[in-house]
This record gives sequence, structure tokens and C-alpha cells, in this order.
Amino acid sequence: MAAPDILLHCAGIMSGGERAVIDESIMATNLLRHVPASVRRLVLVSTAYVYAPAAVNVCEETFPQPASVYGHTKLMIEGLFTAFAKATHRDLIILRPCAIYGPGDPHGKAITMFVANARDGKPPSLKGPTTFPRDYIHVEDAARSVIAAIDLPFTSSVGEHREGQSAALRIFN
Repeated sequence: MAAPDILLHCAGIMSGGERAVIDESIMATNLLRHVPASVRRLVLVSTAYVYAPAAVNVCEETFPQPASVYGHTKLMIEGLFTAFAKATHRDLIILRPCAIYGPGDPHGKAITMFVANARDGKPPSLKGPTTFPRDYIHVEDAARSVIAAIDLPFTSSVGEHREGQSAALRIFN
């Protein structure tokens, strides 16, 4: 078996209480202690929850302002991965998807509910706050964006791959 040259980190939990979210994030980052020397690239799936809930036209220059423990812990993980990548001269790609929807969605995103209602002949309806914008991405498109991040040529640089668009995952649709 060949030694790995890419580490993909896409772990995280959004529910279960604040302590569970914090504990899971700390445990997940412990893997940096055990990254084999053969790994040349780190791909971190973070979240758009590192931004303020009402943030629009988000880009690399948008200042993170997490409003939840989940967003804070993801931003902490980004910082640890960035420091690790710089110190060990590895590539780092950070993806920040927002509302991933599709089959198996445990959180009942609006798009998922709209489709379910349409199938049942019901009008679309929303639960929760509707006053701030969301960037939705289908789970298959999110998976393609991760594969694209893995397949990019190695550059020995640290940064997010965005290609000038406001949402990193949108460029791979």
C-alpha cells in the first residue's frame, strides 16, 4: 500500500450540546499529531458558519464572525490547520460550504423541505429564521468540490481555493 499524500478532514458535529461540539472538534484536531511525513496536502472541510449569519457576498477578505459554538470551533480548527501547514510546508485547501442539502439530510434544509412538499402536493413552507441569505449546495456538488480540491496540482502554498467567487463550492457546480 502506498503512503498517503493527502489528508482529508471533514469531521464535525453541529448538535448534541455545546460541550459535545467542543469535545468533538478538539478530538478531531488531535489527528495533526499523527500526520505521516508523506502527506503533502491537507484538505479541510470547514463551514460558512465561521461568518456572521447575515454575511452576504462572502470572500477571502470577509472577516470571520462566528455566532455559534460550532462556527467558533470550526474557525479554531482552520487556525490549527493553517499553522500546521505553514510550519510543515504543506498545501492547505479550506472549503467553507454552507447549507448542504440532499438525500439523507438530517437537518431538514429548506430546499429538502420544498422538494418533499412538492412531491406531496403541498406548498413550500419554511421553519426557523428566514431573514438572512443562505448559500445552498447539493450534497453531490459538495462531494465533487472535495474531489476537485484533492485533484488540484500541488503548489506548496496555504490558502483557500475560490477562483474569485463568493462561495468556494459554487465553482465546482
